[in-house]
Amino acid sequence: YFELKDIEKDFLPHFQHFYNSETLRTCEKCGTVMESDPRFVAKK
Repeated sequence: YFELKDIEKDFLPHFQHFYNSETLRTCEKCGTVMESDPRFVAKK
C-alpha cells in the first residue's frame, strides 16, 4: 500500500517501479511473468 494524495501524480512512479521489475511481475506460486506495459517502462 502507498499513500495517495493526487492520483494523477502519485500513481505513475508506482506503475513505473512495478512494470520495470520482472521480480514484481512474477507470480510467486506458478512463476508466470506478467507482461510489462510499454507506457510505463523505460526505453533502453
